[in-house]
Amino acid sequence: MADGAARSVFAIAGAGFDLQLAVDHDVDTITTLVNRAVLALLAASLGIGSVLLLRSGADGREVTVDEVLGYIGLAVSAVLTLRIVAGVVRDGRS
Repeated sequence: MADGAARSVFAIAGAGFDLQLAVDHDVDTITTLVNRAVLALLAASLGIGSVLLLRSGADGREVTVDEVLGYIGLAVSAVLTLRIVAGVVRDGRS
């Protein structure tokens, strides 16, 4: 399914150009880059949203739902970011 999606993106992007994929490795590379870009965008937006939740006006005497969701969001954002970094490091070894 990922190959079909990547080929569709190439077909749309290369409508005015003579664009051919040399081997399946090109499709795998582009698919990996797009997956990492989407994951990075998701992690960044989740992190920014979480910080905005933490900045909401609480007096500090009690824990609010916004703070709990903010800290959970920051943790998930950190895990997603570390997953991207681990994938880049793992690909660098081969």
